[in-house]
Amino acid sequence: MIKINPLKNYFNIELKNISSFYIVLFIAGILTALSFSVGESVFVHLITSLIILLGFTYRFRFLKPIVYFLFFFTLGLAVMTYRINHTQTPMISKPLYNIELTGTVLDSSSLFNAQKIILSNVRFLNHPTSQTPTKIKLTYSKTTPLLKTGDTVKVRAFLRPPMPPVIPDMYHEKRMSFFQGIGAIGKIDSILEVRPNSSSFYSNLTSVRQTIADRIQSAMPEETARVAIPLTIGEQGVVSEHLYTIFRSAGIIHVLSVSGFHLSLLAAFIFFLTRSLLSFFPYIVEHFSTKKIAAVIALIIAGCYILISGMQAPAIRSFIMLAIVLIALLFNRNALSVRSLSIAAFVILFFAPDMILNIGFQLSFTAVLVLTTLYPQLRLWLFPDKPTSFVRRFFVLLGCLLLLDFLITLTTLPLTVYHFKQLAPYTLIGNLLTTAVLSFWIMPLLFLGLILIPFGLETVFFKAAAVGLSYVIGLCEQITNLPYSLITISPFNLTGLLFIIGGILLICLMKTRLRFIGMFIILIGFIISFQSERPSLLIGDKGQTVAVYQDKELRFLSRAQNDWTARNWLSYYGQSETPEILGIPNVLYLNGKRISFHSKTCPNADLCLLAHPNPKEKNALSLFENGVRLFYIDSEKIRIKKIAF
Repeated sequence: MIKINPLKNYFNIELKNISSFYIVLFIAGILTALSFSVGESVFVHLITSLIILLGFTYRFRFLKPIVYFLFFFTLGLAVMTYRINHTQTPMISKPLYNIELTGTVLDSSSLFNAQKIILSNVRFLNHPTSQTPTKIKLTYSKTTPLLKTGDTVKVRAFLRPPMPPVIPDMYHEKRMSFFQGIGAIGKIDSILEVRPNSSSFYSNLTSVRQTIADRIQSAMPEETARVAIPLTIGEQGVVSEHLYTIFRSAGIIHVLSVSGFHLSLLAAFIFFLTRSLLSFFPYIVEHFSTKKIAAVIALIIAGCYILISGMQAPAIRSFIMLAIVLIALLFNRNALSVRSLSIAAFVILFFAPDMILNIGFQLSFTAVLVLTTLYPQLRLWLFPDKPTSFVRRFFVLLGCLLLLDFLITLTTLPLTVYHFKQLAPYTLIGNLLTTAVLSFWIMPLLFLGLILIPFGLETVFFKAAAVGLSYVIGLCEQITNLPYSLITISPFNLTGLLFIIGGILLICLMKTRLRFIGMFIILIGFIISFQSERPSLLIGDKGQTVAVYQDKELRFLSRAQNDWTARNWLSYYGQSETPEILGIPNVLYLNGKRISFHSKTCPNADLCLLAHPNPKEKNALSLFENGVRLFYIDSEKIRIKKIAF
């Protein structure tokens, strides 16, 4: 009797599946390049050497996986390094007040009570500087005049440089702005001149978007319209603070932006609708592939929808993925496969490697990975038999949809907690109770309404969609009123997140029972995630804001008005806004250490911080240094971490 070593068999199967991990190595190279700076010439030599080595793998096949792993990892390093070195983003170095400038509106988002715009071709009129940004991001607290894409404007504004993170593992505004080419962020005080570009394609597109928004508002109550507009044309700014809060507490905040969820629903709706209509024409069914015709039409309509929705980055990413899936159908390939996902990720990251930092990118590809790997296996396990009756088919479809939603929510939860530092405990409930309504009621009716706007027949569909939206809003309000509907979780560090994501990738990409190693890695990741050491003393840029973390509470000794730094600190420590300012004492005791803020008490202090630019006292530090300083204080030593501005 022949004995088979199951472990050896598992390794042989996983070795044949090794190509699924090439994209993981490519992404790892991109992330590594963000932390380490290496010259581009090094990568040219490395990649050339690896290509030569590939020739030897024909004779020495055991080297093939190793060479491919090194190749894709090095390629990721090279792509990101090239992106960093060749991105030119001039940034202002200090705040600028009452500055007059001109520019062309590159992107415009009209809100109910404000506007958000990005200006390109910027020129400063009353403040000449060598560091004039090529693009700036501005908000305007009025809705008139309505600025459209393509308009040339002259404004008076306040500008500030993009900010670095003021605490570990927080949003890096400066890095994201660098890759987007944005060199300043600010507010428009007044609009001095607007020169419309009525012939601009983007201007006409803005008019179409505004028409859609007007039709939705005229057909629905205001509260439901504030949800329907971002669902259709991606205008998130119309969402009120109340709606944003209740959708976030219910764990369905992702539905308020045009993303893969909406695009997939639209494509699926058009695909099945087209196939159903074509089935009434026997000649077409006999001589043509209705599946391929439906795929082409779905792709074209999805492309038009991308234009209408404002061509936002998450939607463009989703469209690329969708295009690969539909093109795979045209060539009779398995559309929903790891290979299709890997190709989509590779194409996007090769040309824009900084997209790996975007939360939308991370969430969308994690969701599609679950859809292509875990979901099919669990679906077959739960629903092995094909339903025969219409009723059973409907409930099986509903069960599959709920299963998919459960898996996606579970696997994307670490990412949302890391980025937003908040946990909505009722996320699963919120998704399970709203997914079917959104998928089978609200979105199809909104899509039909959009299609029928040119014929003036959209009102009845928008009104019917408003009924479903009222149900979703009411459900979100009920969830928000439940105890602990939104819990702040902080800190949740990057190292732990990488372990968790690594474990999820192993579970999704491996073919054998070895995948359960991923569960052990996920457990380690969760343990590491909450091991971040919190600073005990925090000093903001130039000493404007000073805070101490004592007795599990962040307290401010001093604080600048409307301080962005203070708000981020409070968010990191999981606290709400508090106006109380204690004032800076002469001496402060933290974790057994004596902290002095006065020259008289400096000699006997473990740490001395003085309100002088250059203190003369020995071992004294100035409160007024540039950048943020974080002091980690325990009974044995004091460590300082600096964040340069």
